[in-house]
Amino acid sequence: MRAPTIPVFLAAAAIVAAGSGVCSDERIPVDLALRVAYGAEPGPESLLDDVAHVLLAELRAKGCFRGVAPAAPGRAPEADVLLEVMLSEVREETRFEQSLAERAQAADATATAVGVVATFALRVDYRLAAVPGGTVVRDGGFRVSGERRPRYAGDDARAGARGEALLDLARRTRAKLNHGSPAKLARAIEEARRAP
Repeated sequence: MRAPTIPVFLAAAAIVAAGSGVCSDERIPVDLALRVAYGAEPGPESLLDDVAHVLLAELRAKGCFRGVAPAAPGRAPEADVLLEVMLSEVREETRFEQSLAERAQAADATATAVGVVATFALRVDYRLAAVPGGTVVRDGGFRVSGERRPRYAGDDARAGARGEALLDLARRTRAKLNHGSPAKLARAIEEARRAP
């Protein structure tokens, strides 16, 4: 796994600094392995790494699980459950508020530099399954997006929009997994692990 980008690193730090979450004081005796991949459309490896980084930080800081680690590629996970996160419909867009002619002959360079809106959006499908066996404990999907304007000349609005969307992805995934009481989740996992 490569080193995360700066906005993703800052988003992960914000997760840890935000304090306790739903289950941070009550962990269930279950280890979780995380695998992030693309759906039908392949995309950049850097996005997979960034998603894994923010999800690991969120689940370690506020998740219900005793242990959280990335799943080793190509091997069976060494955990009680596997969280598979599939990314699809990844869209990144930059809209300019000035015409091309106005941008080319800018009277005010600062206004031109901050006259953009960056958006980043994707679909997330997740599946929490027991290991071994693959019996599904929880699954679902949702969309996330981030939109950002530069705050000053030189501010990378694209990176900010991406970081905002990934932080939302991590928080929503954790909330979906932690939904209900930790005891209920532990029972559901135990039943799934005993299923044929």
